[in-house]
Amino acid sequence: MNATKIKGIRAAGLAFLVVASSAAVARHGLRSSASAGTLPAAQLVSTRPSHPAIADWDVASQGAYASSGAIDARGRIWVGAEDRGLHMFDPGEGDAGKWRTFTTKDGLGDDAVYALAADTRGRVWVGHLRNGVSVFDGTVWKNYGPLDGPLGQHVYRIAVCPASAARGGGDVWIATELGLSRYSDVTRSWTYILPGQGLPADPCCIAFDHFGDIYVGTQCHGIAMAQADEDYKSWHTVTGPEQQPAASNGKGLPGNLINDILVAHDGTILAATTRGLARSADRGATWTFRRGADWIAKREGSIDGTPENWAPDDGATVAEDYVTCLAEDSAGRLWVGYRSKGYQCLDEKALSVIADGDAQQADYCAFILPRQGETLLVGTRGLGLCEGTSDLLNPPAGKHSAPFARPSLPSAAKVPSAAELEHLTKSVLALPIDTSPIPAYVSQDWDTAGDWVGRYGRQAAYWPWYESLVRAPSAYDLTALEGPHRKDDGGPWTYFFDLDAKSPNVPYAPGRGRRIRGEWNDGGWQKKFGQTFEGPDVWFKVTVPNRTRVSVYIYNIGYNRNLDRWRDYVIEVKDYCDDLNTAQHEPVLAASRVPPAQNGAYRTFLLSDGQYWIRVASNYSHVACVTAVYFDRAEPLADAGDDVTSRYLSGVPYDPPAAPPLEASANPALRAARDLWDALDDSFAADVQMPYRFLAYRAAAANGASPELLANWRWTLHLWTTQDRAEWEHVMAQSREALKTKQSEMKPDQQ
Repeated sequence: MNATKIKGIRAAGLAFLVVASSAAVARHGLRSSASAGTLPAAQLVSTRPSHPAIADWDVASQGAYASSGAIDARGRIWVGAEDRGLHMFDPGEGDAGKWRTFTTKDGLGDDAVYALAADTRGRVWVGHLRNGVSVFDGTVWKNYGPLDGPLGQHVYRIAVCPASAARGGGDVWIATELGLSRYSDVTRSWTYILPGQGLPADPCCIAFDHFGDIYVGTQCHGIAMAQADEDYKSWHTVTGPEQQPAASNGKGLPGNLINDILVAHDGTILAATTRGLARSADRGATWTFRRGADWIAKREGSIDGTPENWAPDDGATVAEDYVTCLAEDSAGRLWVGYRSKGYQCLDEKALSVIADGDAQQADYCAFILPRQGETLLVGTRGLGLCEGTSDLLNPPAGKHSAPFARPSLPSAAKVPSAAELEHLTKSVLALPIDTSPIPAYVSQDWDTAGDWVGRYGRQAAYWPWYESLVRAPSAYDLTALEGPHRKDDGGPWTYFFDLDAKSPNVPYAPGRGRRIRGEWNDGGWQKKFGQTFEGPDVWFKVTVPNRTRVSVYIYNIGYNRNLDRWRDYVIEVKDYCDDLNTAQHEPVLAASRVPPAQNGAYRTFLLSDGQYWIRVASNYSHVACVTAVYFDRAEPLADAGDDVTSRYLSGVPYDPPAAPPLEASANPALRAARDLWDALDDSFAADVQMPYRFLAYRAAAANGASPELLANWRWTLHLWTTQDRAEWEHVMAQSREALKTKQSEMKPDQQ
């Protein structure tokens, strides 16, 4: 089946069933702007906090990468860090206040926190790197993972609907790598909205208006919207152009890479994009945008250059094109964070500047927490938590809500029934193969990290410098290239700097018996490119002989400081053509994004037989880097002679446990789970592959499936138990011994 002939038509109509279910804090001030918007100058005054400053944030112990923040109804401040757990500050706790840290020892799913929200019942919800969410009821933590909580492991954002109870108010919504999960306290149940139902892939931020209507920003597919009146059954998506606009402001979205979304008190919707701010005053029907101060330089440095007779205007007032986060204070002012220019306070309607923040102390804003009557807090990527020394005049702080009675913890998600699984199987089987889009984006995997051997690359694995890890004839092929928009002919560059790394994110090199840090990069780190040059990007020419999963693994091996913190890439799959300059302008057939993170992840695409381009675009990130690319046959063929895993491991076999035959005594739910799994094996519908398999796994685990079957399915789902990891380590140890024996038997000129 030729991939170039199978395009475009999404797997529509898959109605998804509802499954019930560094010692001190950095301090910075504000500088009043000459263009102070519409607010009277008298309001631009300093205030003194009514309680002591938030002191003693320690970067070493609490983390330099403050990823998320929230303030609960008691006024407690919650801050999540990427690899340092969760931290809570209670302003009323003693004269100076204290930080309290929560980790896995206290019940968190893992110590990497990526999202936070406080719900209307007084609970705190924490989103993790690879273990779903953990919920705090004021006394204890409970984790809700792949079997009993949100569908997906990696959490990007958590939001609470502020509408009335009749319109879903109080419901908690969670954006994961598999879509949206919703928990309702009214029904004590979980429901899921997936790509394939009109929701684009990779939702990453969520906001609600007072009607309960939802606005979802995605990593690279624009903004999706749905109405509470329709119970969020119908989704409408607004997208922007692939090419950046040639003006500082205009109509529509400026691009499709959304970092944050906010609904202001007056209903105005604001979106933080990598090309400035977007705004809608009519509930998402129409949009306008305002770009950043660097937009002219970025347009001049773009792949296509500037239009003929271009006369750029200077209407940009936003400090930078790359907007990271948004917040609104109690006086209705907009706070905007940037990747390298700190933050600003803007007038929401005119987007004029009221005040500038101190960019030196908060240059990469991950989140902003305005506090009524108090100084604001800024979470940064690289500098931890910062606190202002002054603020715009806010209304006096009121008393916090009276303490809640201890709320009940959320209910666990119910296991799908046999009838629900059968409904899903029928929907998969009803899809015509020739209308499923290929190439297609399949999934992310944040759990496997560097332990790829066996889970990925069973047909081929390509690393920089090594090229193919198994030097044998193969129908799977990859060639790395530097993109066409370049200033030299030297790329792509390969870089290795740690030949015995200890981080689990670094890929294990089976032929060396250790972890080796390396990358392809596009050379964008050279000064001659600069920070407004588009590209050069890393390109891969890819050849596959059959239906194949191609997985791009990216672990940013920089020091996560200075410009390394900017790394944010877009992965695009395009049809192959001989000329890279032509390929640059070919339509994007499938895409995903790699946002800034200290942890490695795989992005997997489904391709059919043919040739393709995979472009890893730097997105003005200083440099584009790729760690490895893996090929895995998606079609279950009888002949597995192309499986090279044992060759990696010096002859030691490492395969998933065989799925045992279905026993005659198996209950209907287990039978239905296996039928669904088998239907997905034969399906081209990439959108639902991983979500439906997770549901099948839940049902199988709850209905007496054998350990061998569950272990087999975890290989496909990229789920790891402690036992799985121990078995992997055991096999790698065996392979190291086999490697030593093999090397001792080789002649010196063969080693």
